[in-house]
Amino acid sequence: MLEQPELVAEVHRDFCEAGAGVACLNTYAITHTRLARGTGLPPIGSLLNNARDLAQQGVEASGRSGTALVTSLPPLVASYRPDTQLPLEQAIQEYRELIELQAENVDGFLAETIPSIAEATAVLTAADQAGVRIMLGLTVADEDGELLRSGE
Repeated sequence: MLEQPELVAEVHRDFCEAGAGVACLNTYAITHTRLARGTGLPPIGSLLNNARDLAQQGVEASGRSGTALVTSLPPLVASYRPDTQLPLEQAIQEYRELIELQAENVDGFLAETIPSIAEATAVLTAADQAGVRIMLGLTVADEDGELLRSGE
């Protein structure tokens, strides 16, 4: 997104031209905890706004109207790693900030690849506190597909 923003807009355009009615912003890795591992990155609000602008550009370039923009709320620390979760209150605060930074600029929220009940509780609590509805997608263990990655 930072090095080739036009590519992100093109992907959104292509999906819309193929008939997608929802564009999911390129925000999966934009959390304070994940960004803390990098250096020289723009502020989180700037990154989130950039992701939204690129999605909007792609939608507009497709010529389709009525496409909803949803933003991703990922696991805050790492994907597929329930052992790396933040303490509940800290996670709620971080999710709440992500929601509040974007609530006025998107049509919805997608909490995706959530690996545990604790992380689901954090994102759902933050959404409830912020007064927004979200879609929740959990991830299950590879072994049997019957349990979450946390074993729950």
